[in-house]
Amino acid sequence: MTPKKLLLIGIALVVLVNGSIFGTLLVAGVIGGGDSATDAETVEPESEKEPLPAPEPFKSKANYIRSIGEAMTICEQRLHESVKVPKSSSINTVESRYEPSQEVYKIFLVYETISRMSEPAKSFNVICEVSAERKTIDLWKPMAN
Repeated sequence: MTPKKLLLIGIALVVLVNGSIFGTLLVAGVIGGGDSATDAETVEPESEKEPLPAPEPFKSKANYIRSIGEAMTICEQRLHESVKVPKSSSINTVESRYEPSQEVYKIFLVYETISRMSEPAKSFNVICEVSAERKTIDLWKPMAN
C-alpha cells in the first residue's frame, strides 16, 4: 500500500471512532438537547421520598436441621416408636425434598408389616413434615396403599 492510502485509512478510522463516541453521548443525553430545567423538575425532593423499609432482623440458622438426612432420621425414629408390629421400611429419596419458603423437610416413607398367621402383610406410605427450625415433626400422615 502506498503512504497516501494508509493516511486515508487512518483518517477514516479516527473519524469513524469519534463519530460513534459523539453519537453515543448524544443518544445518552450527555451532550446536546438536554434541558437542565426539565431534569430538575423530574427529580423528587428528599422530603417527598418514601423512607426505606426497616431491614428484617437477622435470623440465625445455627440450630437448624442442616440436611435432609437429619430430617429422615427424625422421621424414622418416629416410625419405629409408633409402629410396634414387625416391619420393613424405606425412604423415598426421589420425592423427599426441602421447601425453603416454609423451612420444612417433606419426607416420604414406605413401610410394610410382616405377614402373620392372623393377618396378611400391609403396605403403608407416610408423609412426614419436619420443621427445620424446631427439629420437630409438624405432620405425620400414614396412608394405606
